[in-house]
Amino acid sequence: MRKLTWYLRQLLPLVYWTTYGGKDKKEFCIWKMWLGKCYSITTFKIDECTKNYTKNYYTKKY
Repeated sequence: MRKLTWYLRQLLPLVYWTTYGGKDKKEFCIWKMWLGKCYSITTFKIDECTKNYTKNYYTKKY
């Protein structure tokens, strides 16, 4: 049943996000995935000391 749910979710363009990094720097990433392909990928580098962020915008085209 889980596999069927996974296949049905692949038919919809869904948004995913994650955070990663170490103690000194952290990054936040948002992307859209449709039919197993990522597109519209946006990453943010977060500075913990000043609470500022810079935006890096990447777009992958297949």
